[in-house]
Amino acid sequence: MSLRMRLYIYMYLILISCTETAELGRQLHLCFIVSSHRVISMKVKKSTRSKVSTACVNCRKRKIKCTGKHPCTNCISYDCTCVFLKRYLPQGKDAPQPFPAATAPSSSSHPDVDLSTDMHQLNTVIKLDNQDYFKLMNEPIQTPVSPNPTNAPSNDNNILFKDDSDSQIQLVAYQNILTNLKTLPPSNETRLLIDKTRTQLNNLINNWNPEVNYPKLSKLSPPPQRSIETCLLTNKYRNKIYMTRFSFWTNQMVKTQSSDSFMATIPLVDEVFGLFSPVQAFSLRGIGYLIKKNLENAHSLMLIDTKETIYLILRLFDLCYEHLIQGCISIANPLENYLQRKKQSFTKTASASLPTSPAPLSSDLVISVIHQLPQPFIQTITGFTTDQLIANLHDSFSMFRIVTQMYSLHRKRFAEFLNQVFSLPLQKSDMFSSFCSTEHLLSTLCYAYYNVTLYHMLDINTLDYLEILVSLLEILNEIDERFGFEKVLEVAVTCSIKMGLSRWEYYVGIDENTAERRRKIWWKIYCLEKRFLIDLGDLSLINERQMNCLLPKEFRDMGFINHKEFLAKISTSSLSPSSPELKDLPLSGLIEYGKLAIAQIVGEFFSETLYNEKFTSLETSVKPTLVRQKLLEKIFENVESFRVKWAKIKFHTSRVFQIALSSYPEQSRNDLIEAAKFASYYKNTWFSILGAVNNLIARLSEDPEIMTEQSLKYADEMYQDWKEINQFLIQVDTDFIVWSCLDFYELIFFVMASKVYVESPHVTLEDVISTLKVFKRITNIMSFFNNNLDDEDSDCQTFREFSRSSSLIAISIRIIFIRYCYVEEIDRAEFIERFKEVEPDLSDLLQQFFDTRSFIYEYLLKSVEKSGFHLTIRKMLESDYKILYRDKFAAGSTCDQASLNQFPHLCYGAAPACGNSSTSSANSPLKLSALLNSGEEPYTQDASENTSNDLPRQDRSLQQPKRQQPIPSQINGSENNIYNLGTLEEFVNSGDLTELYHTLWNDNISDPFL
Repeated sequence: MSLRMRLYIYMYLILISCTETAELGRQLHLCFIVSSHRVISMKVKKSTRSKVSTACVNCRKRKIKCTGKHPCTNCISYDCTCVFLKRYLPQGKDAPQPFPAATAPSSSSHPDVDLSTDMHQLNTVIKLDNQDYFKLMNEPIQTPVSPNPTNAPSNDNNILFKDDSDSQIQLVAYQNILTNLKTLPPSNETRLLIDKTRTQLNNLINNWNPEVNYPKLSKLSPPPQRSIETCLLTNKYRNKIYMTRFSFWTNQMVKTQSSDSFMATIPLVDEVFGLFSPVQAFSLRGIGYLIKKNLENAHSLMLIDTKETIYLILRLFDLCYEHLIQGCISIANPLENYLQRKKQSFTKTASASLPTSPAPLSSDLVISVIHQLPQPFIQTITGFTTDQLIANLHDSFSMFRIVTQMYSLHRKRFAEFLNQVFSLPLQKSDMFSSFCSTEHLLSTLCYAYYNVTLYHMLDINTLDYLEILVSLLEILNEIDERFGFEKVLEVAVTCSIKMGLSRWEYYVGIDENTAERRRKIWWKIYCLEKRFLIDLGDLSLINERQMNCLLPKEFRDMGFINHKEFLAKISTSSLSPSSPELKDLPLSGLIEYGKLAIAQIVGEFFSETLYNEKFTSLETSVKPTLVRQKLLEKIFENVESFRVKWAKIKFHTSRVFQIALSSYPEQSRNDLIEAAKFASYYKNTWFSILGAVNNLIARLSEDPEIMTEQSLKYADEMYQDWKEINQFLIQVDTDFIVWSCLDFYELIFFVMASKVYVESPHVTLEDVISTLKVFKRITNIMSFFNNNLDDEDSDCQTFREFSRSSSLIAISIRIIFIRYCYVEEIDRAEFIERFKEVEPDLSDLLQQFFDTRSFIYEYLLKSVEKSGFHLTIRKMLESDYKILYRDKFAAGSTCDQASLNQFPHLCYGAAPACGNSSTSSANSPLKLSALLNSGEEPYTQDASENTSNDLPRQDRSLQQPKRQQPIPSQINGSENNIYNLGTLEEFVNSGDLTELYHTLWNDNISDPFL
C-alpha cells in the first residue's frame, strides 16, 4: 500500500469520527473514493483471469445469462436492483468497479460527474445472496437502478420523524470504505482498519434511534383520519410494513378514510390471535389468505373441494368462538347456567350480601347441584359423600378446596377408566355417561366457589388458596377450557407476586419447609403460564427480569441456584442421563424437571426476543434496511440459542423419551401416558416457537424471497419432525395415549398444514399413509363417543376438547391431501385409485376426508344442518351496520323511529329501505346476499362412491362448475339473507368466493412469511 493511500485512509477514519460538519465529511469521502479508485484499478489490472463469472445476484438466482453491465438488461426488465457480489466480479479491464457507480466514478473518464446522485442512492435496498445472507452483509456492490415501485421508499411529506440524512451518509460511507478496504492486499494495517471501520459501522447501527418530530406531530392539520400510531409508520425506507404474517400496514392507509372491506375497519393485530400466535393461519386474515390463494386458481377442477374446505375452516372458527363464549358464561354464572340448561327453576334467591363481601351463594342452588351428583359413583371415585358436602356448605374456602380436590380425583379416575377401555375391544359402558355428567357438575361447583372466594383479599393471599388455584388450573389446562384458565391464571399470578413468591427477599427468616413449599407453588404457576404462552403467543404476565427466587431442590442439586444461573449454564451443562442427579429422579420428577426447564427457556425467548423492545418498538419498524437486517441476524442467533438449550433438555430427559416408545407391561400404562405427553409437549414447543417468531421475522423483513429461504431451513426440519411424531403416534401402546397427545399434536399438524398451503413442502405418498394411520386411531375414539355419549352429556368438556382437536387435525389433513393432489396434478378420484393400489385398507378412510357428510366432519356441521352458520362474521357485520344506520338516523335520515325499532338486533331482518339518497350502494352496509345467488351448478356428492360395480366416472365435485342465470334472492322480514352464509350445500352451490373475499378482506391481507 502506497504512502498516499495510507494517508487518505487514516484521514478519512479520523474525520469520519470527529468532524463536526457533514459537508466536510462528504468532501473527504468523495476525495477518498476517487483516489482509492485509482489505486484499486491498478491493482485489479494485475490480477486478471481468463475465465470468470459476470452474473449479478438476480441473474444467478434465475439462472439466466447476465450482460455484466451496470445495471444489466435483465434487472432493468424485471425492474429490480442490480447487485454484484464482490466474489462474482470479473477482474478484467471492463469489469464493474467494486463500488456504486454513482458514488465512485473514474476521475479520468468522468471528471465533471455530479456527485449529488450519490445521496439519492443512499437508501437503496442492499440485496444479498441467500446462501451467505448475513456473512456477506457488508460485501454487496450496488448499482443505481430504480427500485420497484411497490417497495419504493416513501417521499411523503407526512413523515413524522426527524430527518436522518446525516446518519444515512455515514452508513453508506462506512459500507463503501469496507468494500474498498477488502479489495486491498491483506496486511496487518488493512485488517486493523477493517476492524475499526466495522466497529464504527456496528456502533452506528446499534445506536440508530429515529427521533419523533414533535412540532410537526403537534401541528398535524387537518387531524389524521387514522391513528397517530398509523401515521408514525410513514417513512422513507419502505411503503409496506408487516405487523404479523397475515397483516400489513401500507402508506395508503394513512391517506384513505375507509375501505370497502370489513377487515380494513378493524385493527391489523387480531385481539384473539395477538402478535405471535403460532396458529394465525386460522385467524380471519389467515382464512382470507387461503381464499385469495385459491381464487388465483379459480379454474381448477378442485374448486368445490376448496370451497368445502373454506366452509369447514369458517365453521371451526365459529365453533371455537362459541366455546369461548360458553366458557365465559360458565365462569360468570355457573350455577344458574347449569340449572338453566337442565331447565330447572327455583323460587328462592340468594340472600342479601354484606357491604364488604360479594353475595354468598344461594344454598338452594348449591344443594340442587350437589344432589345431581350420581351416588354412590361420586363416593367411589372421590371418597366424598353428599352429606360431607352439605355439612361444609357455608364454609366457602373449605368447599372450594373439597370440590377442587374432587374434580382432580375425578380427572385421574376418568383417565384410568379410558385408558383401560381403549386397551380392550371397544364396547358400550354405562360408567362413561356418569363420568361425563359428573365432570360438568364438578366444574360448575368449582367455578361457583372460585367466584365467591375471589374477593376476600386477606384469605386469598395464602399458600393454601394458591394451592387450590394451581389444582384448578391444571384441570382447566387438561380439558382446554381457555377462558376459565386465563382468568384463574391472572388471579394466581397476581396473588403469588404480591406474596413475594418470585423474590428471594420474601424468603428470608422463614423455615425451609415453608420456603420450599412457596418455591414449588411459584414454579408450578410459572410453568402453567408459559404453557399458555406456547399456545397463544401472548404477552407474559410475569416479568422475567424481576424474578430472582431460588429454583426447586432438584435444580439446586444439579448446580442451578436460580433462573438466571440456569439459563447461563444449561447450554454447557456437563450433566448426563447417567448422572446421579438425573438418574435417581423418579419418572414424575424427571418430567417435572423437563417441564420447568422448557418453561424457563420459553420465558427467556418471549422476553428477550418476541417482546424485546429492541425488535418490536415502533421506531424499529422505520429504520433502514441494513439496520433491520442486523436485528434479524440477532433474532436468528436467539433462535439458535434456544435450539441448543432445547436439545440439552432432551438429552437430560432422554429416559422419558425411551419410556414413551416402550409398551405395556414393560412400563405401567400411566408411565407410558405421562412420558408420551411430555415427548409431544417437547415437540410442540419447537413448532410453537418457530410459528411465533415468523411473525417477528415478517415485521423486520425487506425481501420475502430471502426470508422465505431462511424460513424454509426451519420448515424442512419441521417437516422431518412431523414425520417422526407421526411414526411415534402410530407406535404408542393404546389409542388413549394418542388422545392424550392430541392437545400438542393438533398444533404441530396445523402448523405443518399452514405451511403446506402457503409454501408447500414435498409431501409424499408415504406421508399420506402415515397420516391416515394416525387418524385411524382417532376414529376409534370417535366411534367410542358415538356409541356411549348421550345427548344430555354433549356439553361434557372432555368430549368438546377432543372434538375440537380432532376437527382441527381433520381439516389440516384435508388441506394437505388437496394440496398433494394439486402438486401431483391429479384429481381426488385418481388420488383415491392410486392409493388403493398401495394401501387398500386405508382407502375408505381417505375417501371420508373428501366427503363432507362423513362422520369426520359431523361435529362441525351438526349444529348447522337446518340453520345458517358463522354467527361471528355475521355479528361483526351487523355491528358495523348498526353503527352506520344509527349515524344516518342521527344525521336526519328520512327513516322514522319505527323503522329503526323494527331492526334492533338485525338477526332476522332485511336492510331497511330508506328514501334518503345516503342509503345508496356506495354507503350501504356490507352485504353477502350475492353469495346465495351466484348460480353455480347445484352441489351434490355421489352417494355410491363405495359401490364396487360402478362404472368409471368423474366425481361431480371435480367437474368445472357451470354458470347459470342468477336467481333473485327472496329477502323479507323473516329471513336473514343479508349476512347468513347458509349451510354447506348453500355455500358450495351458490357461494361466490370472490364476493366473500372482497366483502370481508378485499386486499387487506398479505403474502405471509411462513
